[in-house]
Amino acid sequence: MVQRIIIFIVLAVLLNGWHPAGNDDVSELERCSDLDVIYEVKEGDNLYEISAHYGSYLFWESIYVANADILNDPNLIFPGQQIRIPYNIAYYQQNELAMSDVLENPFCKLSELPYRQVQNRFITRYDLAFLENKANAERHQEKEEAEKKEQERMAELHAEELQRETRVNQRESNQEQVQRESERQMLIEIDGMVHDETRSKVGRDFYDVFYSHWQSPPEAGNFTIRVDEQPSPNMGTTIMVKVNQTETFKMRLQPRYEMIQEAGKYAVHQTYMHLKNNPQGTLIY
Repeated sequence: MVQRIIIFIVLAVLLNGWHPAGNDDVSELERCSDLDVIYEVKEGDNLYEISAHYGSYLFWESIYVANADILNDPNLIFPGQQIRIPYNIAYYQQNELAMSDVLENPFCKLSELPYRQVQNRFITRYDLAFLENKANAERHQEKEEAEKKEQERMAELHAEELQRETRVNQRESNQEQVQRESERQMLIEIDGMVHDETRSKVGRDFYDVFYSHWQSPPEAGNFTIRVDEQPSPNMGTTIMVKVNQTETFKMRLQPRYEMIQEAGKYAVHQTYMHLKNNPQGTLIY
């Protein structure tokens, strides 16, 4: 039996030789897939001839290892049996793989094959300890890859959570900013208002002149202006301008428009200078 195996190996080396290295661009998926081929044994077949059919007599041990659950003796196979041909062996010629690569790594996943049922007395290239170590290495690598994928998945989830929190915080910040701006606009609309509390035509004319010429200092804030009036029968009317509680202008006016216009402009100047020179207690927006 041993002599027969040696003869087959020598013939394989002499007749077939070692195939040169294949295409380096063959992807890992093409070199190692779980799409093993199922071969149905025919009359007169043996593992050596089946191996030669797929490219080399040297593949017979790998085919035996892949089918140790149904082959108690690699020399005993029967017509109709369906045996598994490892993918790298089945497509060795088609994918132009290197002989050394296939012999070193003929199985996609040894850990999924019945290597524990291998009978060491029938093989020379492998033994149970070697197969066990190789399977354990595969399982360890698969575990590391699974842990790495899980870490990457958790990192992605964490990144998504951070992005979601950032969006929520940004949205809340924008809402707060909009609310503050709205409140500020409301304060601005109220702040700096000029109230008309006049009662006569002279008073209303004065207010119109004052209002049409009024422009507050840029740094002023948190103030209101009130234009008030105290009519005096037969003596005209007294006009007062107050900034908050401070009086900035007071004058008795007659119903003469030139006088009213000049007084209104003067009141604007006095009030402007008061706000510019007394910024205490004002708010700058």
